[in-house]
Amino acid sequence: MSVPVIVTGNLGYLGPIVVKKLRDQGAVVLGVDTNFYPVDLPYEYTADYQVASLDQAPRAFWEPKAVLHLAAISNDPMGELNPALTYQTNVGLVAEIAEAMSGAKHVLASSASVYGFTDQAAQETDQLNPLTAYADSKVKAERVLRMVAPHATILRFGTLWGASPNFRTDLVVNRFAVEALTNNKIEPLSNAKRPLLHINDAADALVKVALAHKEEWSDVYNVLGENVNVFDVARKVGLAMNVDVVTDESKGDADKRSYWMGTFQNPHLLNESMIKVGDDVAMTNLASAAQKFKDQPGRVAQLKAVLDAAGITT
Repeated sequence: MSVPVIVTGNLGYLGPIVVKKLRDQGAVVLGVDTNFYPVDLPYEYTADYQVASLDQAPRAFWEPKAVLHLAAISNDPMGELNPALTYQTNVGLVAEIAEAMSGAKHVLASSASVYGFTDQAAQETDQLNPLTAYADSKVKAERVLRMVAPHATILRFGTLWGASPNFRTDLVVNRFAVEALTNNKIEPLSNAKRPLLHINDAADALVKVALAHKEEWSDVYNVLGENVNVFDVARKVGLAMNVDVVTDESKGDADKRSYWMGTFQNPHLLNESMIKVGDDVAMTNLASAAQKFKDQPGRVAQLKAVLDAAGITT
């Protein structure tokens, strides 16, 4: 039997893959997205019904089984362009929808960046240390959602990577793939610690908890595929794309956002066959997406253009 599911931010980087997996499971999907980063999506990645705001939702979606909160101003540099917009989107929209759809199961795509800097792998119960407006907005979104929807699921994702119909060139692994194509070499800017997660594994986690019973997975979970150092990531991408990697040890600590994390709450949210950097199929798909999108402006430039066109200060 088909079940109604709402996905905010369905037209972004992660959203189309989540929509496809939900539809493959028989869900009927309402997408809610302002379409800041337009792209022509293949049909299988599109929602069954698309709106720009929740008040346009048809009656069939007034009582959805689940709401997946993916919409966000979604990285540190973007979050700093207009912090007020960042909080309005990342916190206000979550609170508004959670209150309007109180009977649904709510799932928030949060971020490992809430940990800020750690010497050891961060646990879900550790004190949070957000260092940017984006990270702080995710902390506040988590708190607000758990207040409004006590059975909500909070998924703190590692840094995403991998091919998507709406590819992002600003994420570290993806950026290295674009750099390999455009410069025929990779020069990482720091050797910060990062928890990584392939985009397909992130989508699997979202779909798994969204279609579960409302009371299942009602907690905060770290979700990652591997903990790595950025220099090692660059070397793996360089090997897969057959380009040189130039590392400068003096830049090792250039990025203060340095953290690893562990899956202490429930290590079995995802199976053990998660996709790692260097996987042959994933790297082939990554190179193909990077080739297609390498000349596209990064998300910061795209968002700035949208805000400038609307007369919003950055």
